Amino acid sequence: MYRLLILLFSLALAGCMSQFQQPSDQPSERYDGIWEVKFTFPLGQLGRFDCTKDEWYALIFVEDGVVGLPAVGPFLGRVDPDGKLLARFPAGEYTTIYLSKGVVDLVFDAVLEEYAGEGKAMLALHDTEQGCIGSAHYRRLDTKALLKRPYALEKTMTYRRGPYRTESAIFKSMPILSNHGSDFVLELPFSLPPCYGFWSKSAESDKKGRWSAYCGRQVTASGTWLYDGDRFEAQGIDSYGNNTVFSGRL
Repeated sequence: MYRLLILLFSLALAGCMSQFQQPSDQPSERYDGIWEVKFTFPLGQLGRFDCTKDEWYALIFVEDGVVGLPAVGPFLGRVDPDGKLLARFPAGEYTTIYLSKGVVDLVFDAVLEEYAGEGKAMLALHDTEQGCIGSAHYRRLDTKALLKRPYALEKTMTYRRGPYRTESAIFKSMPILSNHGSDFVLELPFSLPPCYGFWSKSAESDKKGRWSAYCGRQVTASGTWLYDGDRFEAQGIDSYGNNTVFSGRL
């Protein structure tokens, strides 16, 4: 009887234990910067949300040990002095088997070293650890090298954020029409740090989609873009609620 109780108690504890590592409460600046994450999931389903073997791509940023996503903002996770990273981001909706709507999260769990890291990614039901789990590979990006990188597309655009006056900015990316998505750099005027981001196309058209960027100092921005004729325009909102627009002829 006692053995049975001990076994049941042990199983209960195992069920409560998280499958994700927990970083210490002390975040570390050692891993600050922009990280590229490539991750895959085994084929399966989460409700009616399909997991896929296709490779996914994301840019995350770390500032003062705090992890953020350009499309969402900071304060979504942390990295400790040993490189343990745990972050959870909202990733959209899915339809349950009962045809009701649910929310799905994207969870990153990794150990970072100076320039790279390995770990796992999970598409999970909101606030749970149930979902599709796969592998993730992390690469720290050299922001100075990104600025010097010979992008195929480099154009001067107008840039406006909130109530501030319109200025010129340099937009660097892979060509819009011949790619499904690309990272990009937006070099801003004066002493403002550049924005690093990613744009992707919508399922309906090759000439519109979404973009998101990290602009330093925990400022993020995201929105939609449209390519009409030879004119490109991206509109969005930054993490302070300011309207953000950059546009020009490509």
